[in-house]
Amino acid sequence: MLRIAELRKTTEVFGAFAVSQHRRREQELAQALPWWEQLPPPAELRESLARLEREGHPWEGAFPASDRPLTTTFQATAEEPPTGTVLIGVDGSQIFPDRHAALLYYLIQVGALIFRYDGSTPTPRADVTLHFTERELYDERGYLISAARVGMFRLVRELTFLARLAQETPAAAPAVTFALTDGPLLWPYGTRSLAERQALQAYLGAFSRLRESHAVPVGYVDRPGGRYVVDLLWAAHLLREQWDGDLPPNPLRLLRDAELMAHLLAPGERSTWFLRHSPVGQAHEQGGHPIWFCYLNVGTAIARVEVPAWATTPALDETLHLTLLHQARPLNGYPYVLARAHEEALVSTQDKAVLDNLLLERLLRVGMVARTSEKAHQKALLG
Repeated sequence: MLRIAELRKTTEVFGAFAVSQHRRREQELAQALPWWEQLPPPAELRESLARLEREGHPWEGAFPASDRPLTTTFQATAEEPPTGTVLIGVDGSQIFPDRHAALLYYLIQVGALIFRYDGSTPTPRADVTLHFTERELYDERGYLISAARVGMFRLVRELTFLARLAQETPAAAPAVTFALTDGPLLWPYGTRSLAERQALQAYLGAFSRLRESHAVPVGYVDRPGGRYVVDLLWAAHLLREQWDGDLPPNPLRLLRDAELMAHLLAPGERSTWFLRHSPVGQAHEQGGHPIWFCYLNVGTAIARVEVPAWATTPALDETLHLTLLHQARPLNGYPYVLARAHEEALVSTQDKAVLDNLLLERLLRVGMVARTSEKAHQKALLG
């Protein structure tokens, strides 16, 4: 039982803290806007930022990806994408392994929706896998795999499923197929362990298959929390002031890119393209799939959109822009295909109970009885 009464004073402090943080972000935004207007041309800025890397400064902010002025914004030119455009959205869910449960396994289910801009009915699809062998359940040190690692395997499964669906349902030329994921395209996990490196290679392999199918992978980040452009502003300001020496901390500590872009982008507008020079970004580049990103004001929120650099042509940019705005309209800013894909992927508590009963029945048929740990049993009694 939550002791709400004991938290009342803390909630009052929380409210005052939230107000102070909001005011601080507003002050930082006011400081950042003049820096934005003073940004040099992209080519000059890239050369200056490259100096930071050459001198070994630990900085992973955004770089201008094109030669368009960063203050350039792009507006939608139509209400819908061209007829024939295909959009495939995927999302995933999982059942994590639980060493206290009666059965030790994990499950990954990926849901998808194929949306064709030709008047036909959208097609739902799903892919589910059950993992229960010792090799699947335990890591290199012999520990039960973590939730983060299951999430990593799920991410690879999502993009692999996207690649398969793109091969099965190509758009008729000259239309394009977009393969949309819920979250960033840039690999969000490490590369230290063998499992991580193998997963990254499988992930990049799915990118290659999508490209071979003339499909464009797209990452859609709802309510992004990054500050890559804010860090770019700080570095550009320092370089303009003839800074030399160690890179001091960014005074814009609370401001995020989304808050900056909410001021700079009108509803329906998107920004220019950016890229990040990071170890993971370099791994993508070495694999032939460097990732660029832009920000899009979908009307009610700012989204970060990520695509491979090889897919950033003016025609594809425009079609993707129109497609995402059209998809975001029915659900107040979140793409319809991703919401439907989530429905297809979702594994409910009732679903898990049905699966557990089926697995327990299979064990009974072979003369085995499984039971939960005493800890799990006591928790169940307490609700």
